Amino acid sequence: MKFNTALLASLLLGLCLHAPAMGNTKAQKTASPAASKGKKVAKAQKVTTVRKAAGPAAAQLAKSHESQIQAGCLDAQGLAQLHERMQMPLEPGALSLQSQERAACWPYSAVMTRPLVRDGLALLLAPEGERSQPEALIYFRSPSDAAASPMRWTYPSDQGGLRQLSTAGLRADDGDLQDVPAHLLWEVELIARMMGQALKLSPGTHHLRLTLAADPASGLEKIYAIELLESATSAPVEAAIWLERQGMPGAYFSLQGLDYERMLWQSPVQFSRISRGVGPSAVTIRRKVTVKSRKQGKPRTVVRTFRVKGQHIGIDFAAPTGTPVVAVADGEVIHADFNGGYGKLIIIDHGQGHHTYYAHLSAYASDIRPGTPVRRGETIGLVGSTGFSTGPHLHYEIRKQGQYIDPTLAHQKLQFWSLTEEEQPALLARLLMLQWAPKSGPALIEASRGASAQ
Repeated sequence: MKFNTALLASLLLGLCLHAPAMGNTKAQKTASPAASKGKKVAKAQKVTTVRKAAGPAAAQLAKSHESQIQAGCLDAQGLAQLHERMQMPLEPGALSLQSQERAACWPYSAVMTRPLVRDGLALLLAPEGERSQPEALIYFRSPSDAAASPMRWTYPSDQGGLRQLSTAGLRADDGDLQDVPAHLLWEVELIARMMGQALKLSPGTHHLRLTLAADPASGLEKIYAIELLESATSAPVEAAIWLERQGMPGAYFSLQGLDYERMLWQSPVQFSRISRGVGPSAVTIRRKVTVKSRKQGKPRTVVRTFRVKGQHIGIDFAAPTGTPVVAVADGEVIHADFNGGYGKLIIIDHGQGHHTYYAHLSAYASDIRPGTPVRRGETIGLVGSTGFSTGPHLHYEIRKQGQYIDPTLAHQKLQFWSLTEEEQPALLARLLMLQWAPKSGPALIEASRGASAQ
């Protein structure tokens, strides 16, 4: 009864507002009762009901520390300068500088965190005598340490092999990346594009060197590192170093400080534009609803306009129907079904309470169902317009413990986008192996995998 009273009031108000116009023309004065009734019905169909949608709260993400990573070759003087800058003096007897003076350069890797968490420096020791595998001498210093403490890292030789390949350039559409394995092409292409744009590289001046490692679990190769080289000199310019984790997604770390993980987590589809991001939102939707008739008492179907106000908690990527949608990181599918306003929805669990949502899909990949493990870059569905959607697009969300995350906030990061104190030895050892592998020949490359597995 309340709804009918409001409807009647709105009709009367509409008639009052339109009374002058109705008295101005002869055609309107002589309008038939049937036409007037039709206008009333049309007016009733335009009634707008405002609703407020209650969504989940935003996740609170603490500002994380920044890691500066270095790698290269040093002579004895350069090594001493680096130790002094990092306040990590060489300890007598820990390393013989004289034994390395004959070398043209000394492979090293370093990581420094701001604010200071733990600084590390690793030096590659060449095989000597009966020792065929290289070793690394790694120094660490935390804020509470007066001096750095050294540790030795031995590269295991029983964990498979590494394979390296070089690309012709940086563009997939020009065939430069045609030798990259198909299941890795999505992330390699995105990283290559980011390198080219961020470093403002001229076309045709650089190429990639990919180091790939065997993955016994899937039978497919996975990325060990992606290096950017100057084509004319083969000098390294940048590297995206992959670090595997247990129980949570791995991540890429950059020598130039580029935020590869944020970019990859924001790229679930090849889109034409972002039609809407995270923030306050108001959406107008027209739906058929059933209402009671005041005279006959029989229900009838009319069109109502609903204006829904709330917080848009995802990113809308406008793209044609049928455009492939990929998983932004490794995980497990926990939902693949129709879900109200989301339409056809896929939810992937990435560990430690992190989930990604892919909504309004037109179809699922043939093997996608709850419990299915998925790899980063794997196609999981196709763009559509199912559920409460005004056109073909992908609605994409990142959530932590059910609370939404805005991945566009530069000062916030997901936990696994940052390098932890415990992960520094593995990253430093992997950086050193990249310098050793190209010079060691196929035999040692095949036996050198596993620096990050410890």
